[in-house]
Amino acid sequence: MLVPGVGVQGGRPEALGGLGGAAPDQLLPAVSREVLRAGPRVAELRAAAERMRDVVAYLAAV
Repeated sequence: MLVPGVGVQGGRPEALGGLGGAAPDQLLPAVSREVLRAGPRVAELRAAAERMRDVVAYLAAV
C-alpha cells in the first residue's frame, strides 16, 4: 500500500506502522521528494535514497 510522504512532505517514519490497517511490511512510503531534493548529482541522490531506505527499514523487520 502506498502511504503518504516521509521526509520533506512532513511524514514521520515511526507513524507509518498503523496506517491503513495494512501490515507494516506491506507499506511503501513515498520518499521521492526527499530523495530528489538532495540532487542533482547522482552520488547525492544515491546517498539520500540509501538514507531513506534505512529510515523505513523497520517496516520490513516487523
